[in-house]
Amino acid sequence: MHPPILDDSALRITSTPGDTDVAVVSFSGIEQALGGVPREEFVNTLAGSSHSEFFVVDKERSWYNATAPVIVSTLAPRLRDFRKVVTIGNSMGGFGAVYFASRLPNCRTAIAFVPQFSIDPAIVPGETRWKVYRSRLSAWPVRHALLDANSEVHFHIFFGGNDRRDQAHRALYKNHATRRTSIFSLPLAAHGVAKYLRQQHLLRPVLDAAIQTQTGARVIGELLARHGVPHSAWFPRGALFGTL
Repeated sequence: MHPPILDDSALRITSTPGDTDVAVVSFSGIEQALGGVPREEFVNTLAGSSHSEFFVVDKERSWYNATAPVIVSTLAPRLRDFRKVVTIGNSMGGFGAVYFASRLPNCRTAIAFVPQFSIDPAIVPGETRWKVYRSRLSAWPVRHALLDANSEVHFHIFFGGNDRRDQAHRALYKNHATRRTSIFSLPLAAHGVAKYLRQQHLLRPVLDAAIQTQTGARVIGELLARHGVPHSAWFPRGALFGTL
């Protein structure tokens, strides 16, 4: 990994070069282990990829309410020459993957594992997790992940099937979904959907399907079915899954 593009008290952005016209932008989750700064995520999963990769760490754990403008201004000029940009993330990082997919140039696909729809108490009054970090916020300029969503982006969103708190966020995604949204539910997973897919040796294939194929939702469903992974898929009425 190259030296950081940006590294200050609130934000770290790093990158690795590639030799294709595709860039993957990974947003990190909270990473509470040992109380340290969140780490870059999906580094090992993406290892060996020939695509350019960018890794975004919100050190403030603010769900990007404190860092969104700087992230866009830093990444946008570096992504303008790519044919296709893909965002990925888990939990808070999944929130970022959805939100920034509509704000980064050439973004065609967002892949989000158990993303929060919002942490604004006015939108999710029943959310009780991550109190320490949420209590630091007094304003929520990033009100929810699908705020002013780009209808041309393909959103592939994954939830576990047995976590009531995540199901509330899933319902909100359904209510605000664009016509290029697919929501997969995996009943044997809880909040750790990405970990569950890794254990099934399917995390990298799922990412590759979403990144590389023109009809990612269909290919992902076929991939899960072929490997015997229990799942259901939801698409909005009038869903559009055209080629890119």
